[in-house]
Amino acid sequence: MIDDGSHLNEHVITSFRTLFPLLAEDGIYVIEDTQTSYWPKFGGDSYNLNNANTIMNFLKTLTDGLNYEEIARKDYPPSYFDQNIVSLHFYHNLVFIY
Repeated sequence: MIDDGSHLNEHVITSFRTLFPLLAEDGIYVIEDTQTSYWPKFGGDSYNLNNANTIMNFLKTLTDGLNYEEIARKDYPPSYFDQNIVSLHFYHNLVFIY
């Protein structure tokens, strides 16, 4: 599945949250044009690189989920994404999520 939608950060995140669970078990979800994560007119932010509303920061949070079984906090509830994403591959303006 390739996300080539509006490129607005809010839309990219909503699309991922909606469509990733519909992906075939061996499917790959691809988000292209992730440079909009840094462009204010698309809801991005080049000044606060920890802005939770950008697609890149949303994806960065998913990387912790790759190792959710190692999280020492006993009350950590693994999310659907924690349990179903096996890898994320970051490239220039492109991310593959397996």
